[in-house]
Amino acid sequence: MKMSVGISEQRKDALEKVLGKARFASDYYYPDMLYGCTFRSPKPHIRIKSIQTSEAEKEHGVIKILTYKDIPGKNFIPLVFPDYPCLAEKKAQFAGQAIALVIADSAENARSAMKKIKLDYEELPAVFDPL
Repeated sequence: MKMSVGISEQRKDALEKVLGKARFASDYYYPDMLYGCTFRSPKPHIRIKSIQTSEAEKEHGVIKILTYKDIPGKNFIPLVFPDYPCLAEKKAQFAGQAIALVIADSAENARSAMKKIKLDYEELPAVFDPL
């Protein structure tokens, strides 16, 4: 793993964002397009015991709910570090880390389904003070 203590790391998308040229998912619209929501960790450090998506999958307009199990190959997205997980597997290491993706026929249906996902987790110790 690459160490970054004392080193200023630059995100690959930083320049476009700073210049206001970056395009985000909400900047695009296509006829019959699908919409997504990200189900995220509610706490800064958790061990994921289980994630239940069956009720959410029954919601109107839901196409698919994806977890790390649905990612072929390595579950990495090299945004800052080459080993950053796309979707949390056994642990989430910060509040808001992506755990699942909900895909539906509308943003409203995706958000509604996301609320039906049940996450069983154990809260783990977290560091909140660098000292």
